[in-house]
Amino acid sequence: MRKKEAKEELERIIAVFKDYIHASTHLDIVWSEKAGYLYLDLTPSETGLDPDAYLIETGEELFEKLFSEISLDVFELTGNEDGLPNANPLEIAELKRRLEPFLLKLPEYRPLAEQLMSSKNNT
Repeated sequence: MRKKEAKEELERIIAVFKDYIHASTHLDIVWSEKAGYLYLDLTPSETGLDPDAYLIETGEELFEKLFSEISLDVFELTGNEDGLPNANPLEIAELKRRLEPFLLKLPEYRPLAEQLMSSKNNT
């Protein structure tokens, strides 16, 4: 029963982020009957390496991966190679703006998003 609930939660998050996932050239999420949901980081393939795959078992894990992708999108635009530790207020504001549509549909993940921003901002 617990696995079923976890799968349903992952599917709910995937549905909310569906357009983002579809538009991204850096990631994909696939279902494996044997393993469950796999998060594929396709970035290494740009360098000729095989994609990295991560087994995603909880909604928090998936949200954290997607948060990271969105933050990388922001920092790629600004040229910030250090990410959140050196993010300026405008970059943080843009990250929050991009996350807001997802957080409106997944309000229970707002504390996690705030924790990710503050913990990484202080590293």
